[in-house]
Formats: sequence, structure tokens, C-alpha cells
Amino acid sequence: MAETMRLPSSDTEIVLPDDGTSWRVQQAQTSDFLIRTTPAEPAVEMELAYFEAQDCWMLEAFEDRPQDKDAPMFADNVPIGWASGPVLVSEGGSQRVLCLPAPAGSYLAYLYMPKGQYDGMPFHNLLKAILNAAFPDG
Repeated sequence: MAETMRLPSSDTEIVLPDDGTSWRVQQAQTSDFLIRTTPAEPAVEMELAYFEAQDCWMLEAFEDRPQDKDAPMFADNVPIGWASGPVLVSEGGSQRVLCLPAPAGSYLAYLYMPKGQYDGMPFHNLLKAILNAAFPDG
């Protein structure tokens, strides 16, 4: 039977991918942190927030934040449906910002990555699970 995980901040239940990974969720004030526990290395962490009645135009709000100018414009290995936003510079690495327009709002994901790493593959199956939860009828 497939394992499910409830994301309390977005009030979303996802079916976890059956790909040998394990995840735990840690609720923050307005978002959820999803942390891969198996395999533990390399570290994979994502922050996910849901904005009711918002669309992905909100990605423009990041234009004034420090960005990694070496990053490709579009994220590699991210499921179709997720819009690529900027790669923000953060302490010790970068954050690829993605947006998923959903029927009643939008999901905003921050993929925490080591500096110079831009491949979304470690997050692919989890992003797909969120996409499937947002659009349960396909």
C-alpha cells in the first residue's frame, strides 16, 4: 500500500513515491519543509508553501532578491506543470524557486541545493507527488 504524507501548512495529502526514499515533514509558520531522510546523503530539502487565489505571476516578486547569475533559466528534471523561477543565492548554496498553478491557488517550492548544482532530479518524484495531489483527476 502506498504511503501518504500530510502537509499541514498547505492542507495537502500526497502519496509518497515508491522509489526507495523516505521523507519527513516539518511545519513552519506558513510553509512545510520536506526533508529526505533516506538516503541521507546528499542532503535534499524543499520548502513548500500554498497561496490561495494566487497564480505563478508571484514569481516576479523575487526579481529584487540576489540571484545566481550562473544558473540556467529553466530547471532540469522537474515535472511538466511546474514553472521555473529564479535561483536565489542563500548561505552556503542556492534555492531554485518553482511554482505550480493549482485550481484554487499556487504551490511555491524552494529547492535547497549546493552552490553550482541545478539539477532537480533529487526532487522530481516528490514534485510529481505534489502535482498529482493538486490534480487528482489527472
